[in-house]
This record gives sequence, structure tokens and C-alpha cells, in this order.
Amino acid sequence: MWSFSQGHSLSVSDIVRTPEGLFFVDLIGWKEVGFATALEEEFESLPVMDAFTKLFDKGQASNRKFPEGYLDYRFQSSVERTNEYASFETKFRNYIKKNLPDGFALKSLTTNHFGFSCSIFTDNDRIIKLSIPDVRYFPNEWHEKIHLRFENGKDKFTDFSRPAAIPTLKDDLTRINEDFKKFKKTKDNEM
Repeated sequence: MWSFSQGHSLSVSDIVRTPEGLFFVDLIGWKEVGFATALEEEFESLPVMDAFTKLFDKGQASNRKFPEGYLDYRFQSSVERTNEYASFETKFRNYIKKNLPDGFALKSLTTNHFGFSCSIFTDNDRIIKLSIPDVRYFPNEWHEKIHLRFENGKDKFTDFSRPAAIPTLKDDLTRINEDFKKFKKTKDNEM
């Protein structure tokens, strides 16, 4: 058994290999990492650092097309943002801008270590927060498990959220906006 965190106690952002598979340690606990079985078997005989290098040595991200060039892509892990992630984030931001429904606008982007969130203003001046998880440990979740949540100034509607995906992003944004209009109208009528 080997892990990427040999020689020290576990901390946030460690990847650990156990007989049950590969796991990522986050603030809440363990989350299984979706590496392909064939890929795991390929690393079995390699020393830890060779496996780590092989896993993340995928070439220049700046030459990749978004989104298809990043599907199943393994981002390099680092204590700082990498150029490959910065390139991905820029392409993602541009994709969002090009795929907004009419009347919507991307207003701000907040970068995290290897993930981000952004504020999208709707046609009725409401705010939709879009966020993606850490791209290093959750392959393709940035593509299939985008999180949309409504905010309205100081009121955060944390219970009013929806999943979204890259192929349907424009429709997903339109749908959550329409659903929220209905929700808000119902709430206003109850008062």
C-alpha cells in the first residue's frame, strides 16, 4: 500500500491509497477519487513520486480546447495556482460569458486554490452563484456537477440551488431563474 502523503499525518488535500481505492482528504472527511481502475493498476509498481509525476504529466493545458480537452484531465497539484489551472479557469470564464442567457451578465469571479465561484446577474437583477469543486481531485465534476445557488443581496437562498452541467449550462441558468421567479412569487403571496 502506498499514498501520496507518506511520512506525515494526514492533512487537507492529501491523496491516500487504501485497499478500498484512492481517497482525497478534505475538511469534512474522505471522498473517493474517481481514477480508472486501469490507471490505478499502472501505478501499483511505481514508487510514490514516479506515480505522482506520471499522473500529472499530461502536457500543456494552454493548448487544450475547452471543454472537451479537459475531460478526464489530471491537473497538477501544487501549493500555489499553476499556469495550467489558470489557463483552464480563463477558458471556463470565457465559456460562461459566451453561454449566458440573454440579459444575464458575469459580474465577478472568485478564485479558490483549484476551483472557483462567480456571480452571474440575471435579467431581473438577481444573483446566481456558480461554483465548481477542486479540479485536481474530482475529475469531470467541473463538467457534470456545477453548483448554482441564488443570492439576493444580503439574503442567501442556500436552500434554493440546482445542479448544472457544461452541455446544458445556458438552459440550466434559464431554468433556475424561472424556478426562482415562481418560488419568490409564491413566497410573496404567502406573506
